[in-house]
Amino acid sequence: MTVQALYHYFPNRDALITALIAKAYEPLADALQAAVDTAEDNPAAPGMAHRCGTTRHPPRARPPRRSAG
Repeated sequence: MTVQALYHYFPNRDALITALIAKAYEPLADALQAAVDTAEDNPAAPGMAHRCGTTRHPPRARPPRRSAG
Protein backbone atom coordinates (compact mmCIF):
# COMPACT_ATOMS: atom_id res chain seq x y z
CA MET A 1 0.00 0.00 0.00
CA THR A 2 1.31 3.43 -0.86
CA VAL A 3 1.00 6.57 1.18
CA GLN A 4 -1.29 8.02 -1.45
CA ALA A 5 -3.62 5.01 -1.13
CA LEU A 6 -4.28 5.92 2.51
CA TYR A 7 -5.74 9.23 1.44
CA HIS A 8 -8.35 7.37 -0.57
CA TYR A 9 -9.82 6.43 2.83
CA PHE A 10 -8.88 9.52 4.87
CA PRO A 11 -9.11 13.13 3.74
CA ASN A 12 -5.88 14.19 5.46
CA ARG A 13 -3.15 13.20 7.90
CA ASP A 14 -5.08 14.44 10.95
CA ALA A 15 -8.07 12.26 10.08
CA LEU A 16 -5.80 9.24 9.71
CA ILE A 17 -4.08 9.87 13.06
CA THR A 18 -7.44 10.43 14.77
CA ALA A 19 -8.77 7.13 13.41
CA LEU A 20 -5.67 5.27 14.60
CA ILE A 21 -5.91 6.76 18.08
CA ALA A 22 -9.63 6.02 18.33
CA LYS A 23 -9.03 2.40 17.27
CA ALA A 24 -6.25 1.98 19.83
CA TYR A 25 -8.50 3.17 22.65
CA GLU A 26 -11.57 1.08 21.72
CA PRO A 27 -10.87 -1.75 24.22
CA LEU A 28 -10.48 0.74 27.07
CA ALA A 29 -13.59 2.65 26.03
CA ASP A 30 -15.56 -0.60 25.85
CA ALA A 31 -14.38 -1.60 29.34
CA LEU A 32 -15.31 1.80 30.76
CA GLN A 33 -18.74 1.72 29.12
CA ALA A 34 -19.37 -1.78 30.48
CA ALA A 35 -18.37 -0.60 33.96
CA VAL A 36 -20.72 2.39 33.74
CA ASP A 37 -23.55 0.18 32.46
CA THR A 38 -23.15 -2.30 35.32
CA ALA A 39 -22.06 0.09 38.08
CA GLU A 40 -25.50 0.33 39.71
CA ASP A 41 -24.67 1.86 43.10
CA ASN A 42 -20.88 1.68 42.78
CA PRO A 43 -19.61 5.08 41.58
CA ALA A 44 -16.02 3.78 41.74
CA ALA A 45 -16.61 1.10 39.09
CA PRO A 46 -15.62 3.23 36.07
CA GLY A 47 -12.42 4.32 37.80
CA MET A 48 -11.59 0.74 38.69
CA ALA A 49 -12.24 -0.32 35.08
CA HIS A 50 -9.97 2.46 33.86
CA ARG A 51 -7.23 1.30 36.22
CA CYS A 52 -7.58 -2.30 35.04
CA GLY A 53 -7.56 -1.20 31.41
CA THR A 54 -4.43 0.87 31.80
CA THR A 55 -2.73 -2.00 33.61
CA ARG A 56 -3.56 -4.41 30.79
CA HIS A 57 -2.53 -1.96 28.05
CA PRO A 58 0.23 0.26 29.50
CA PRO A 59 1.45 1.73 26.18
CA ARG A 60 -2.04 3.13 25.59
CA ALA A 61 -2.19 4.59 29.07
CA ARG A 62 0.98 6.67 28.85
CA PRO A 63 1.65 9.65 26.65
CA PRO A 64 4.25 8.97 23.96
CA ARG A 65 7.86 9.76 24.80
CA ARG A 66 9.43 12.73 23.16
CA SER A 67 12.74 12.21 21.48
CA ALA A 68 15.65 14.28 22.73
CA GLY A 69 16.87 16.96 20.46
